Amino acid sequence: MPDGDIIHPTLNRRFLNVYGQICEGHWESSILGYRLLHPLKGQIQNYGNVPVSLGNNIVPILEDAISNAETRGHFSFADCSYQIMEMSKNPVLNGSPTRGRDLMVEAAKKTLVEIQHKKIMSNDVEHTLFRNYVDTVYKKDFEERIQETPVHHKDAHHTIVNDMMEDIRPHVNRGRDEFVNQLVKYKDVKKLRRHQRLKEPPPTINDEAW
Repeated sequence: MPDGDIIHPTLNRRFLNVYGQICEGHWESSILGYRLLHPLKGQIQNYGNVPVSLGNNIVPILEDAISNAETRGHFSFADCSYQIMEMSKNPVLNGSPTRGRDLMVEAAKKTLVEIQHKKIMSNDVEHTLFRNYVDTVYKKDFEERIQETPVHHKDAHHTIVNDMMEDIRPHVNRGRDEFVNQLVKYKDVKKLRRHQRLKEPPPTINDEAW
């Protein structure tokens, strides 16, 4: 199915093929979830390594927040948020897509909320931050845009599309965790790799294009 036949007002075109397959309803959720990892990887790579570098610089701020919460019983959410925002304005980060930086800042603030509610430990900060970053890219660039679609491809019913999106998410999460491990290990979006899935149908021309 050529992606030129699929129209969506806000989706990046790398997502169009799998979006069309979701609307058509002919594929299992595990296959669609696996296929979604390819454009998701492309989005992360398109934002480059600046968000990754920013995230690495934010980690000590988050670790200090946990330390203060553990030793003093609290930390200043406002102060940490300010430090994160100032960090994102570093001139060294100029020249990169600002959206990637904004998504990392959003992921960092989500991580702060989790620290505030004592949902993460100090030895898990880096993985949590990058998991939130990949989650934020997925939600903002795909999931939320699907939910906000007024009329779906092929006039697919919103309930059917939303149900499939819920079924897909666990499969996406497994691939997300692999991306997170790779980001933490290599610090380089170019080294992101999607795991091999058994019994995956041969890629289409549109899959090959990305």
